[in-house]
Amino acid sequence: MVPRLQAQVGEAFGAGSGAIHASLESAEEYAELAHNVEAHIVAVSASAPSSCIDGRGAVSCMDGEPTEARPGVAGGCLISAYAAAELMGIIPAEIESQQDKLRYVHGVLSAAGLVSGGHCDKDNADTGFAAGGTGCGANDRLPEIFHNLHESKQIVDSLTSVLMGEAYQEGLTQYQDEQTLATRHADWSKTVFIDELGTETGHNVEILASEHTPTHGHAEQAVVFNFVENTTVDRDALIESTGLQVFDVDVWYLRKLAGALARGITDADAEERAMHALVAYQAATYLTLCDGSQRPIIVTAT
Repeated sequence: MVPRLQAQVGEAFGAGSGAIHASLESAEEYAELAHNVEAHIVAVSASAPSSCIDGRGAVSCMDGEPTEARPGVAGGCLISAYAAAELMGIIPAEIESQQDKLRYVHGVLSAAGLVSGGHCDKDNADTGFAAGGTGCGANDRLPEIFHNLHESKQIVDSLTSVLMGEAYQEGLTQYQDEQTLATRHADWSKTVFIDELGTETGHNVEILASEHTPTHGHAEQAVVFNFVENTTVDRDALIESTGLQVFDVDVWYLRKLAGALARGITDADAEERAMHALVAYQAATYLTLCDGSQRPIIVTAT
């Protein structure tokens, strides 16, 4: 059962180098959107695969079946956890190939009882990924996101601080250096993560609707940061009800990913380091994909 909720709207982010633009402007419009987001928070099953924060509607999953409510983090939990593991430098050095690294992180998540999931878009699915991309910006633009995390670290750290509150520690925001990350991801293959997600079932991969526009149908008006455990925004129902899209970051689920990444690491602060890296990756993904016009909507239980 979903508890009583409170959705609060913040000021526009005001920073971002991407193309995704919010058309809503007034405080009244955003207040109405927050009310609608609040009304579309639903419970998620513990066995549900993760989804991306992407606000576009789903066509189906790769197995042809409809999707269900899924916890959302940038790219889905496999890419977010992989990015955090690389930022922390915790993937064993003897694991060198991209495929093996993703498989390693996939195994870490599975051992913690988390079901990996992600998405592609309809254009890429229909063409068999012939263009070499998936339509998931958090995956396809991973090297650029790493660059922007370092390039705009002050902004990333500020957003991380706001989202983590009292748990934020400035000393835990030291990540793998940019040159090392750039070298490791110079030949990033965008479709390998789809192959890895599909090793168990095509149901792990959602296919999102895509229109032939420069941003492939993106029209997200806000970024929802949802702190209410075991819930998410019902993306498709929100679109059907309002015609509006939002990004959804389920912050409570990031904590589960942090716990999974920290297992087996003896450092006392391993889980907090993982949480800092995970939140930083969400922030850097926003800065890469969007132009700063969106506002945050913070959802908490009352």
